[in-house]
Amino acid sequence: MKGWAALGGSDQQVPQEGFPLTSYAPAHAASATPPGGIRQQTVETLQHVVVTEYSSHGTVFALTWSGPTLPDASVFLGSYFPQYQQSLQKRPLRPGAYRAPIALHTPALVVHASGHMGAYQGSAYAPALLPAGLDLSLIGVAP
Repeated sequence: MKGWAALGGSDQQVPQEGFPLTSYAPAHAASATPPGGIRQQTVETLQHVVVTEYSSHGTVFALTWSGPTLPDASVFLGSYFPQYQQSLQKRPLRPGAYRAPIALHTPALVVHASGHMGAYQGSAYAPALLPAGLDLSLIGVAP
């Protein structure tokens, strides 16, 4: 069974030392090969969050997730996490903003996340890593 890879990382690697690997030990993993040479791997974490990574030429370019809790963004976004944090901090603070869906679009990272306690879902991708001509909707990633 293969380990978890972070966005922008090799699909053959697990997160770097310092990430909470124990919380992301796969309880179940499955792999498939979608058309067009894109590799898909789905991992269910011990917290029952189903995370699917999409890679091309060995590099993870997109992720989707769904489950009863939010996955740890520092793990699944890897080196993109600091940019994600900075972008969230720039969002206007208004009542209820922490409950609002996330629609983050930067030149290097796109993240969509929504849900409520017990039912969260989302997707993330790195535009620079996308295979040419890929229709993101075919793999369930919000553009």
